[in-house]
Amino acid sequence: MAVLAVVSAGGSKESDVELLQEIIIFGTIKGCVYALIATGFTLIFAVAGILNLAHGTFYMLGAYFTYTLFYSLGIPLPPAILLAAVLVGALGMLLDRVFLKPMRSSHTYVLVLTVAIAFASQEVILLTYGSQGMNIPNLVEGSVDLNGVVVSWHQLLIVGITAVVLLGLWLTLTRTRYGVAALAVSMDEDGARLVGIETEKVFNLSMFASAFLAAVAGALISPIMSMTPEMWNMPLMKAFVVVVVGGIGSLTGSILAAFFLGWLETFTGFVVSPKLTEVVSLVLLTVFLVFRPSGILGRRLH
Repeated sequence: MAVLAVVSAGGSKESDVELLQEIIIFGTIKGCVYALIATGFTLIFAVAGILNLAHGTFYMLGAYFTYTLFYSLGIPLPPAILLAAVLVGALGMLLDRVFLKPMRSSHTYVLVLTVAIAFASQEVILLTYGSQGMNIPNLVEGSVDLNGVVVSWHQLLIVGITAVVLLGLWLTLTRTRYGVAALAVSMDEDGARLVGIETEKVFNLSMFASAFLAAVAGALISPIMSMTPEMWNMPLMKAFVVVVVGGIGSLTGSILAAFFLGWLETFTGFVVSPKLTEVVSLVLLTVFLVFRPSGILGRRLH
């Protein structure tokens, strides 16, 4: 994804301190979006062993559902975002129950099916909304000056909402029966089933959470980046990079890698060239696959 703010690549009048502040602030905002996308991608892989290549579709649907709820049904924007995320989460559960459950053990089937669903969803969105880019309004209009760096209130809300959502996910995974069950299933599915855990229910709830997180990210970024039927591609690639860098199956690692990638891309866009920001993730992926394929942290759900 492009840098989340229109900025110059470090002009001569800008001090090193101001440049560093901009990189930290805008990199953090970018990292929040990546973290929401990647944690959902990691969660369903860690729990169900599914590499869901339709994950970017949830991101796209979160944006378009919010647009429809806000403009067509007149629902205020905050509840529209929440309702859109819930609806996308329900679609994720439906996908798991109807299509993935019968053939979950076949990784090839899952990969082919989820890719097909992603492209089919793109065509449906194209026929329904057209190819022209669209946006939804900011949650809050206006901007604030943070020690010389002008940031919109909506961008700051992205940081706050991400913190709340990720805290809620952490509490769910560490303080609820579902969280204990999800951890057990991620470690040993057969053993979890033997002790009475309803593994299919855990898979369904994990898919709901995965789709919900991606949908929230899609809705939050839509005031900043235009919605298009192809918008699912890049977030999927970013999620894959973050998951590999963070450590496959590690939620903590995914969050750390998301912010690291956000800062690294923003640094490249400011200091080197905005045209190279998308290359950074591919270089980072290659480096980790060659020198540290296990990623920053391990394979366990933590």
